[in-house]
This record gives sequence, structure tokens and C-alpha cells, in this order.
Amino acid sequence: LQSAEQLFVEAGKPDMAVKVYKDARQWDDAIRVAKAHEKMLGSGAVHELQTEKGRSYAMPDPGNNSQDLMAPGLMWEKEGDHSKAIDAYLKVTSNHSKDYDNLEVIWEKAVDLALNHVQSRIPEVVNEVSHRLVELGR
Repeated sequence: LQSAEQLFVEAGKPDMAVKVYKDARQWDDAIRVAKAHEKMLGSGAVHELQTEKGRSYAMPDPGNNSQDLMAPGLMWEKEGDHSKAIDAYLKVTSNHSKDYDNLEVIWEKAVDLALNHVQSRIPEVVNEVSHRLVELGR
């Protein structure tokens, strides 16, 4: 994709390079190109891509492995938005995976974030995770 990026940029079409990366779900590369060509693409392009990246991670796809299921939460943690990370971890349900050990790990991440960073959400998160663990027989 980098060679396609180079060709699009040389042709004065950085928007097409961004689109190629977006279509491949390579958000960091799409954002990098948008930042480098912000004058041509407009000042809102980077923010729009970041929002789109967040939305794309908002709901994991069923059948994904544990790492994929954790990606949205990890992304929000990296951004420093612990409340959104909690939401992302709690969006993962037993409909997404039958690997109950991994579900437990993911939900524990939500509890840890609440305990360490978003204390106002401790009762809500602990209650939700407790109910889910009971449902799984844990």
C-alpha cells in the first residue's frame, strides 16, 4: 500500500491514499497521510478519521480472536479515554466469543480501569461484570 500511497501523493491525490488505507482498515497510516497533507485535505480530515477509527472499533465482530476483541478498548486506553475503554470492553459479550476465559480477562480490564481511573463508574462496572460472570457460571 505504501507504493500506492506514493503514487497518489505524487499525483496530487492524497485523499485517494487516505481512502486506500481506510478501506484496508489501516487507520494509523490513513491518519498519518491526512496529517501530512492537511492543507490539501482540510483541517477536519484528521479529526474525521480519528472519529471513524473509533467507530470502527466500537463494536467488535463476532468470531474474532481475543486480541481483536480487545483492540477497541486498548485503542481508547492508549488515547487516555478510560471511560470509552471501559465501554468498549463491556460491549464484548458472550455473543462475540465462547472462550469464557478470554471474556473474563476482557471484563476484568473494564473493572481495573474503573478502579484505577474512573472511580465514579466502579459500582456500575462491578455490577455489570458480576452479573455476566454469574451468567457464565464463574
